[in-house]
Amino acid sequence: MWRVQYAPESSVFSLRILERLTQRDVRDIAELLPEALRATGGATFRAFFDLRELAPLEEDVSERLSAIKRQVLEFDGCQGLVVLASSPTVAMQQHHSRVRPGSTMELVTQDEAEATRFIAI
Repeated sequence: MWRVQYAPESSVFSLRILERLTQRDVRDIAELLPEALRATGGATFRAFFDLRELAPLEEDVSERLSAIKRQVLEFDGCQGLVVLASSPTVAMQQHHSRVRPGSTMELVTQDEAEATRFIAI
């Protein structure tokens, strides 16, 4: 199960994924993403990918999620993206699939307070 939403009052674009992510899920997210990003209306925002309840991903699904992260980061108005994971394995997968390694635009963390500080504009 997953949910994409934009909260204009906090300038946060979020993707929350629960339990598992399949090829079909990631394909559906990719198809919905352009419309969801347009909902930001050109405003600046930070993206928050909440993967705290996600099981480790298969390699092909991880690659497709990386492409989704890239699309979000390259969208006009995106000021950064944080991935919050509770599983060390998911955090490691996301760290290794960072769009721009070494960039301050993307953070992968298991610390909720750190994620909250990062998305605050």
